[in-house]
Amino acid sequence: MTKSKNTKTLSVTKQIDFEAGHRLPFHHSKCKNLHGHHYVIEFSLEG
Repeated sequence: MTKSKNTKTLSVTKQIDFEAGHRLPFHHSKCKNLHGHHYVIEFSLEG
């Protein structure tokens, strides 16, 4: 499949930020206590 000169491309990007918490009850460090992390996921579609 080849692109012609008149082909236009559309790109859409969505970023999602979220927090998640957990604990590791059998771990022998501070991670055994409830603690959280911050995550960022970015999705991009192009066509």
